[in-house]
Amino acid sequence: MLEPIRKNGILDVPTAIARGRVEQRQCRGRDVRWLITNRNDEVQLRQLAEGFYEASELLQLAEDVGSRPRVLDVGANIGNHSIFFLQHMEARSLTLIEPFARARSHLLANLALNAAEAAQIDLHAVALGARDSRGEIVESSQFNLGMTRVAEAADGNVIVRRGDDLFRDRDFDLVKIDVEGSEVDVLDGLEDLLRRCRPAIYVEVGNPLRDIVVDKVIGLGLRLVREKEAYGSQRNLTFAR
Repeated sequence: MLEPIRKNGILDVPTAIARGRVEQRQCRGRDVRWLITNRNDEVQLRQLAEGFYEASELLQLAEDVGSRPRVLDVGANIGNHSIFFLQHMEARSLTLIEPFARARSHLLANLALNAAEAAQIDLHAVALGARDSRGEIVESSQFNLGMTRVAEAADGNVIVRRGDDLFRDRDFDLVKIDVEGSEVDVLDGLEDLLRRCRPAIYVEVGNPLRDIVVDKVIGLGLRLVREKEAYGSQRNLTFAR
């Protein structure tokens, strides 16, 4: 289920380019280029205004945990955080999880626009969960593609994989999780990896699951470094050794 990042030149997704335009901005002295297809989308709106969506949050994350060469991005969406990890946290290996085809096309374009040739990038067109299963895409808002989630469905067209099976022989320095309500399942499916690697973890979680996620990650031997309220109903949590 891997998809190529580059093919036949700079961009692998000419149809995505045809629907939008490329805009260049700066963050901390580094140029970043984004494919903009919907100026009303919250993520793309902030990319235009600040260089990155949640720019201040990401800069604080970089300050809290430092450089992280090997990154697992679960719920990569259109690549906002992934490209920040490349440009500002010295990521050299990116493993990306994104089950939503429309987001993946946009993600591929943004990676091709920004990723150095030396970066090792793997994109998996699956979702992660506590066990292997199937699901279906549920789009929640036309104004934020990142709110799309995967709901369990026996006959769904999304493959759900247990992370420990998928990455049995892989090590990571940072795991970012943004999966719109499936955080506990993702953590359960990655438990062996997280105990083995003890990476920094950056997770967005809804308030009802906040305590479950905190207890689970602390039980893996990490400590809660920072907690930030996000949009009233959610928390951004940073964990490290």
